[in-house]
Amino acid sequence: MYSSSMHGDEATGYVLMLRLIDTLLSGNGNSALITNLVKNCEIWINPLANPDGTYRGGDNTVTGAWRYNANSKDINSS
Repeated sequence: MYSSSMHGDEATGYVLMLRLIDTLLSGNGNSALITNLVKNCEIWINPLANPDGTYRGGDNTVTGAWRYNANSKDINSS
């Protein structure tokens, strides 16, 4: 299980998880190591736990991203 970016304004891990997904998909069948991982492991990837906060400014930009979700709650705190 790979998880990243609990807070909407911390988008670096999100991009890296998307790159990991791309590497696994493009390497499957082309790389013995990656093919072995994909065939023999259950891989779960959650690249963005808070899309509400990341895309607060709209679907086409991360400008205005903030820590909280659409209900103004920090999902990392109670």
